[in-house]
Amino acid sequence: MLSAGTAHSEDIKIGLNIYSFEDMFLKRYRDALTFEAWKHGVKFFAADANKSQRKQNNQVSEFIATHVNALIISPVDRNDVGDLINRAKRAFIPLVFINREPPKEFLDQYKKSWYVGSDTSGAGTIAGGILADYFKNHPEADKNHDGKTQYVILKGEKSHQDTQIVTERTLKALTDAGFELDELSGDYADWQKFKAVVKMQGFIYLARGVENIEAIIANNDEMALGALMAIKIHKYNSGDPEKFIPIVGIDGNTEALEAISKNEIIGTVLNDAETQAAAAMSIAVEASKGHEINEENIGFNIIDGKYIRVPCKKITHENYKEFLK
Repeated sequence: MLSAGTAHSEDIKIGLNIYSFEDMFLKRYRDALTFEAWKHGVKFFAADANKSQRKQNNQVSEFIATHVNALIISPVDRNDVGDLINRAKRAFIPLVFINREPPKEFLDQYKKSWYVGSDTSGAGTIAGGILADYFKNHPEADKNHDGKTQYVILKGEKSHQDTQIVTERTLKALTDAGFELDELSGDYADWQKFKAVVKMQGFIYLARGVENIEAIIANNDEMALGALMAIKIHKYNSGDPEKFIPIVGIDGNTEALEAISKNEIIGTVLNDAETQAAAAMSIAVEASKGHEINEENIGFNIIDGKYIRVPCKKITHENYKEFLK
């Protein structure tokens, strides 16, 4: 392996390991990283852990055996990254975690480890604000005129750090805006569209009819779109203004933007995969060259020497065209 400080861009090899290529957001992220590798002129290799921590550990060992200069990893289990860190540390290979944030004590074990993610708190606040604006502009959305918002919520993975933070911040934004909330149902759909369809069907049953639901909150766009599929079976959000439930998601994926353009969901929050990929690749390349990781070298603000948090952006019907690609 090239020692730190002697690697040139054309010699650098970056290994990416993602917990699952099925994740739509991480597909965007992988494509963005591929583009960033091309921009930097480095070699880039990707592997799918297929939701297996054991497989991920083995794939990382294989990357190390093939002399990669840095690793970018979305861990299968963010609370079980000790082995990944130890393997990278023994080989003195820089390690950049993405999307799934390991607990601080793990990152503190290795000087050459970092985390790149979104401003999760900000994402939740924006999502809640989108709903609050909708209810202010549509008082008729309080269908039973009880002064409360009857909502259901689709959450991400229980173990994922973003799930709790986004949920709390979304609800706080609504209550801070003066809305009294009444949760009808909520459950984990693990970021997945078709799990969300099933969960939403259950929510409708528990609410004793889709007409009793006044808002749908989803921790990501895939689940928001799954909820949309479920209520469309009941002829909701299909063009009849009398049969509409506001839905908000997070990620800003293409299918969600299309749904916004058709007024099927009211908004989403851009989880900026492209900017996060630029930050992660910059760290991996600069660390491979033996350079210090600071704002001057990578062009991004670093918090506590370990963290880069990329701001999120509000997307509604008013501005969705700016985000179409």
